[in-house]
Amino acid sequence: MANDFHEYIIIGGGLAGLSALETVVKRTKNVLCLEKDMKCGGLVKSHKHDPYLLETGPNAFLKSYEHTYNFISSIGLEEQIINNRPNTNHRFVAKNNSLFPIPENPFSFIMSPLFSMKAKLRFCLEPLIPPGDKIEESLYDFGRRRFGGEITRTVLDAMVNGICTGDVKKIDVTSLFPKISNIEKEYHSFLMFLLKFKRKNTLKSNQGHRYLFSSLKEGMGQISDTVHKRHRDKIRTNSSVTSIEWSNEFYHIKTNKESYSTKNLIIGTPAHVASKLLDKVDMELSNELNKIPYTNVVTITFGFKENDLKHPLNGFGHLIPNNQGHQTLGTLYCSSLFEGRSPKGHKLIKVYLGGVHRPKLIEKTDKELIDIALKDTSTFLQSSHPPIFSNINRIHNAIPQYNLGHQSIKGKVKDYVSRNRGLFLVGNYLDGISVNEAIKSGLGIFES
Repeated sequence: MANDFHEYIIIGGGLAGLSALETVVKRTKNVLCLEKDMKCGGLVKSHKHDPYLLETGPNAFLKSYEHTYNFISSIGLEEQIINNRPNTNHRFVAKNNSLFPIPENPFSFIMSPLFSMKAKLRFCLEPLIPPGDKIEESLYDFGRRRFGGEITRTVLDAMVNGICTGDVKKIDVTSLFPKISNIEKEYHSFLMFLLKFKRKNTLKSNQGHRYLFSSLKEGMGQISDTVHKRHRDKIRTNSSVTSIEWSNEFYHIKTNKESYSTKNLIIGTPAHVASKLLDKVDMELSNELNKIPYTNVVTITFGFKENDLKHPLNGFGHLIPNNQGHQTLGTLYCSSLFEGRSPKGHKLIKVYLGGVHRPKLIEKTDKELIDIALKDTSTFLQSSHPPIFSNINRIHNAIPQYNLGHQSIKGKVKDYVSRNRGLFLVGNYLDGISVNEAIKSGLGIFES
């Protein structure tokens, strides 16, 4: 096999790897991206299943995600960006087989039937709670300390289900929610902060509509599809890396097809994959990367006739706390959120299952999974007839978990990377799990 030299080689054609590619080509054209699948994008892919538009992974990004917006604009897709429909910003939380909107301001919180009077009185004491002094703290302990147990078990637990399908008692608040930690340190009170800044990251149209989320007309997969078209000659799909070795000042890379060498290696794979690839390069780095856990997730997308779901789907979606005894994590209201996801007279929803509390659900049969999802759909969205369409997506090792100890792992990983000349790691497993952080890591490879 030929040993093909490139000044830079990128392993992984997800959004982190592709944003790194866009960054590197500004410096040199001698760059190659290796992707193991037939198509780039990683988990961020879209596809048409007439008459529906389906998303494999994330369905949207926040309007406040500056790096994502700028990246999309830089590859010529600015005109393809769409905003969420009016009145779809709020989320619902399940309690006692009913859905309640998460309060968006102090008045709606006081009036909400979601919380007991005791919980409301406890929250009103939040400004009197002093900042914590622990080096690291779980989100559960943080929430109980600041807001009380009921709000933590209801809202924060559900929020973790929706963001990373993790365990609220294990998630490190500083790692997953650094802004929350900073707000406590700077303002000492979340209630006071919300009263002052609750509209800071909300954009308004001329009609006064509030927009929090954005996507693309043809789905989030448009991003990777566009980068692939722009750099088709620099991307090789169906190229699975089997080994990496370092010798004579070069990284030597073997794939299922060819061999390559480079002085600059960018790895844009999940942490556990990067761990295996680097075990012959730096064993200590490999071991640290392998300590970052991931969760399995199942998504089931259903298409319904509009009249077959009694719930108006007037929001982003709903989340289900673990103490409610249901097997689904929540549901996204896809057709309500953005235009072009389903035809007129139809509704499209996406049900999430699995996560850290139910890792074995991914092993169930299609029928078993659909039955579980439809049971909760009937309970919360009042489905009166079976769906006319369903699509199951099993995702092993879907989302990295920023558990207690993550800051230590991150520090060691970055130290070990710095001692390996020409090695870069990009992705969403160190500094943030969002699409924005994955893209940011690729755009910022030369900044460090």
